[in-house]
Amino acid sequence: PKAQQLCKKNGLNFAELLKPYGARFGVGDGVVKFRTPSQVLKAVRGYSVRVVSPEEMNRISEGKAVQTLNKVLQQNIPSKERMCDNIYELRDVERFFRRNPDPTPWFTNYREELQKSLGFVQNEFTEQPIGMIIAISSEDETPGKLLAQMTSPRNLPRLFGEGYLDSKIPCAYWVLHEAGNKQGLSKAQATLEELEKRFPSRCSLITVNSNEESKALEDIWSQYLDITGKPINRGSLMSQSDRSLLAKSMNEVVLQLLNPHLERKLITFDAEINEKRNRINNTFRMIFGGRKGGKNVRTHMGKGYDLNTTESRIRQAADFALLLADYETAGGHYRTVKSDYQHDKLYRPLASANEMHGLCVLLKNYGRHGHQHIDAAIQYYQNNGEIARATRAALWSVDAYRTQGLSNYAATVLKRASERESHRSGGSQLRAAMLLEQAAYMYLRPSKSSSIEIRKYAFHMIMAGHMYHKSRYHSHGVRCYQSARCVYKDKRWFHALDHINYTLARNYSMLGFQQEALLHFSASLDFYANLHPFILKLENIKDIDSHSAVDEKLHLANMQPTIHYERTGAHQAQPPERQKLFLSDLKSTSKKQKEKPAKIPKLKLPLLFDDEVEINLGVGSTLPSDMSNPVWIPVAFAPIPLTKDTAVNNKPMFDPIALKNKVRLDDRCSYVGEPVEVKLILRNPLQVELQISRISIVAEMSIDGKKPTTTDAEGNALFEVSEEKLEIGPQSSKNLSLTIKPKQVGMLFVTGLEWVLYDTMMVMHRFQLPQELLVKTTSTGKKKGIRRPNQSLSVRVVPSAALLDLEIKGLPVVMHHTQVCTCSLVMKNLGLKQIEPKGILIKASHPSFLVFSTQSGKVIDYDKKSGMIALDQGVVSGDSITLKLWLRAATPGQHRLTWLVRYEYMNSSESVKSFRVAHFVRPLTVLPLMYAEVTSRPSIQYSSMDSTLLMATIHNKAMPIRLEAITMANNIFSMVPTHVDTVQLPPDSSYNLIFRVMVDPKGGRELKEEKNYHPEVERFSTTIFSEDKKQDLPAPMWKLLGMERILDDIDLERKKLLNPNAYKNKEETLKKNFDLLVSWTMEKKTPHGQHNVSGVYILRNQSCLNSLHSKNTSACPLKVMVQHPEEVKHDFGTGRLRVPVQIKVCNRRDDIAVPFQFETLSPTQVFDANSRSFRESKNLSMAGRYFWSGMTSQHIEKLGPNEQVLLELVAVFHQSGKYNLNRFRFSVEMPKIGLKHFFFPLQHLISIVDAPL
Repeated sequence: PKAQQLCKKNGLNFAELLKPYGARFGVGDGVVKFRTPSQVLKAVRGYSVRVVSPEEMNRISEGKAVQTLNKVLQQNIPSKERMCDNIYELRDVERFFRRNPDPTPWFTNYREELQKSLGFVQNEFTEQPIGMIIAISSEDETPGKLLAQMTSPRNLPRLFGEGYLDSKIPCAYWVLHEAGNKQGLSKAQATLEELEKRFPSRCSLITVNSNEESKALEDIWSQYLDITGKPINRGSLMSQSDRSLLAKSMNEVVLQLLNPHLERKLITFDAEINEKRNRINNTFRMIFGGRKGGKNVRTHMGKGYDLNTTESRIRQAADFALLLADYETAGGHYRTVKSDYQHDKLYRPLASANEMHGLCVLLKNYGRHGHQHIDAAIQYYQNNGEIARATRAALWSVDAYRTQGLSNYAATVLKRASERESHRSGGSQLRAAMLLEQAAYMYLRPSKSSSIEIRKYAFHMIMAGHMYHKSRYHSHGVRCYQSARCVYKDKRWFHALDHINYTLARNYSMLGFQQEALLHFSASLDFYANLHPFILKLENIKDIDSHSAVDEKLHLANMQPTIHYERTGAHQAQPPERQKLFLSDLKSTSKKQKEKPAKIPKLKLPLLFDDEVEINLGVGSTLPSDMSNPVWIPVAFAPIPLTKDTAVNNKPMFDPIALKNKVRLDDRCSYVGEPVEVKLILRNPLQVELQISRISIVAEMSIDGKKPTTTDAEGNALFEVSEEKLEIGPQSSKNLSLTIKPKQVGMLFVTGLEWVLYDTMMVMHRFQLPQELLVKTTSTGKKKGIRRPNQSLSVRVVPSAALLDLEIKGLPVVMHHTQVCTCSLVMKNLGLKQIEPKGILIKASHPSFLVFSTQSGKVIDYDKKSGMIALDQGVVSGDSITLKLWLRAATPGQHRLTWLVRYEYMNSSESVKSFRVAHFVRPLTVLPLMYAEVTSRPSIQYSSMDSTLLMATIHNKAMPIRLEAITMANNIFSMVPTHVDTVQLPPDSSYNLIFRVMVDPKGGRELKEEKNYHPEVERFSTTIFSEDKKQDLPAPMWKLLGMERILDDIDLERKKLLNPNAYKNKEETLKKNFDLLVSWTMEKKTPHGQHNVSGVYILRNQSCLNSLHSKNTSACPLKVMVQHPEEVKHDFGTGRLRVPVQIKVCNRRDDIAVPFQFETLSPTQVFDANSRSFRESKNLSMAGRYFWSGMTSQHIEKLGPNEQVLLELVAVFHQSGKYNLNRFRFSVEMPKIGLKHFFFPLQHLISIVDAPL
């Protein structure tokens, strides 16, 4: 005890004091020579001995081994630099190993502890002590008695008493004397002399603690000890002379006492083995088998052989030869003793012998055979439950593979060892984690048979992290998962990243890093979510930020902000169950935060793309200031739209969106007190519904060029923001509109968006837009690109202005074709400035649909050049004006009724008039309902030379309607009034009405200049249904019905202007002046009940009436009427039938006489409908043909204006049937044209019946 006290003054016990000197002896570079049993002198390099205390020789139990392993990991917490390997690609591997030669120092320490925990067992003598140093103090009173107690078998380690180890080992005896105790020096020398008498040449006097001045010397003990707790200066009292004396004494003990003893013991073992093995009885027993009797062998699960048996001697000789680097001798002994173990079914000693035999073969560089022996040892260890020893054997094989340059084989061995460890509970899972981690690093080392396999490295790191997590070492689990995450990053391995992020979040939560857990939970739901049917594009997303250390000094690494993923397709989709799990854990983790709701700035749920965010400076119907000029100027100077469907043909003119790219951001501004609208799209990529509340814009405002802020100097808010809430269904999106209302003049900056998810998580998104590229021309004429900050989300705020809002009341969304209705256009000034008188101009997109009037019914005419409507009155702030709008669905289809309203106000800051433009759009669907056509219907009964019979066919395609009246509006022709019964026209039906049209006696000489319907200037003739009543329509309605004629006239003028020669001497307007108006009503069901709707159908293009007008020089001037009986009975048995036919010809021209030649056609000619002429028939049969008899050709020299002539002929028939009496033609000498032939392919039918007498 007193000797220990002297050592403990240096913070060491006696064994720890000697540990550094076990490796500090030898000759030259540490070469020690031994003589083998065959009398061969062998040099051993790097020879050293290990000094252990008696307490260290007790075998460590399984539980204590686990505790030691835990202690090793607790002492090796990864530093900040080692929390992530930062290996993204192959080029990063070399840099990693250059910075980290030993990536896992905790595994190196673990391996040392593993070796210690597996020592001092039966039938293994690598841990057999070869000598003993017994130290007493010079202060001990009875040194002899003390030595007897210390060398007593009862006081020796347990393994000696149980017969596991040989207790007959040489001993050295040291007397420790403290240098400062000069009075005890004589006593120390007396004690030494007494010991030398009993143990000659094995005793020494060691002086210690002579460094009384405590001079700072090197601490040579720390590298051999397990340093825990508060660091101390070990060996501070050991002077340099004390240290030299210890080294010299230790050298003498090893070289003069222990090594000779070891040589003698090897010679003795060799002699005994040779003697017993060569006996004849042993030879026969080895040949024919048989078990050893007595106490030598117990069972295969027992202790094995006693120490003095031949097998034990062979094993001792093998282990000692291995320690002396005599691998060939050791290998022979192991091969010999393995057969005994195999024969006696002692599998644990057999496994140990295989392990050592394989180690010898590997050290002799016979790799393949050595690995076979070690694999056999691993199998035996595994069968006997010695998993830790199997792991040790595997590590020998791993070292050999690494030395041979076969890292991939080493990784395979480590993986198998981890599988054996993982099937056991407790510390075995922790050992499995470390082995998997080593296997991962093996894949990063180049091999002879394969290159670096970075994906296998990441996969094994994930498995290692999983085992660390199961062993509750979350810090090491985080390190493994973070390292694997670098490899999987940007590789589109979405499911692997889901697992990594989720596990990292769980580990961080268990470590107390709730904020980092939230970040990783959000990462699992962020850019790795199921994006079908979306394609997700996320940029500028940073990963986890650095964080302060926790109790285990855990640090987080900074990741690279490079994430740009696309995740589509069913094979990459996140299952909804997984998403629900991620969301549930995210919500539960956020509830643990002190701040309510918890802030999660990097959560990307829902998705929001910065390039889709738009600022709309229009308020209500009023367009933004930067779009007023680009939208209004093309409209103001353009003529009135020239087609009926102007929504299609003039879309750029009336669609501000089409002009969005032409505006300048520098020109736009907002007005104080008016809201600035921010439009964006929120997308839910998950298969789970998202509940979002408190959605608002994050903004700042700069006043007078100062730093942007949210309040002024007095603390008042510079703007007001709106809040919204919504729910987004699975895999869907919603458009969102938020507003900011500035209160002062300045510069408004929209910086981001914030919202609360599930009432627990506050999410903030900062807008990040790329810089704008401006192209400027230099003085030399070259174009140069200049980049500047993006200004699309900043707005200049100017003083208040007038604000006009448009509203239409009573405008239907769906109408039937030609339906007529009335509604109101309300224009209200919501701004703070007055709209100036005569400062409102209106331009409409569909003039054929619309007519404006005042409330009293006064029509507001369109300007014929610009097509605009000007209002005389102004609108004060808060007041409104109302216009009546007459609407007729002129064209079927989908329409966008658009109005542009320009209004002026006085700008107080500049004392000038400024203007703004309001834009109003309403969709209108016009359903097909009916259409009509008119054909001429001449007949025998109603023929008249001063009028023409027409048939109007009205087709109903959709709803049941009631026809009210048919009105002809024309200043040349008139319709003879008739009266018919009420007509109810069901769907998919038609109605024919025959009426007579007469030419005005004036012949159309006095044409009216007014081109729209008006009762005072237009001639109206009406056919009334049901009852005799007059068409009494208001003036705006007549104006509306006449809009088509106005547009046609303007269109014709435009055509004439573009191509004057094409329209020379052509009266196109007169062709289209014949208008037929069909009035109808219909009962329509609405949610409020049934009501009647009405409309007016206008039929304009009637080519069949062109010949009625006298000045149409291209038409035939003759009107022909054929008079004949409709049916004739005749007995053809008596002969042919002769029927008289009269052809009455009238000159319709009232200005010239017309010469013509009348000719009948032969029966062999037929009428060709395609060429509109007669040709010779290919069929020579006379069946169905007739002959003309009489004056078949006549020439009329001059037929005066409006004169008539009667031509008489006879038609000859040979058989019964129906015949068309139109086989004749007129050759007319046309003015300025010449001779022209006219045919009349009208139906003049006669029926011939065979009636025998």
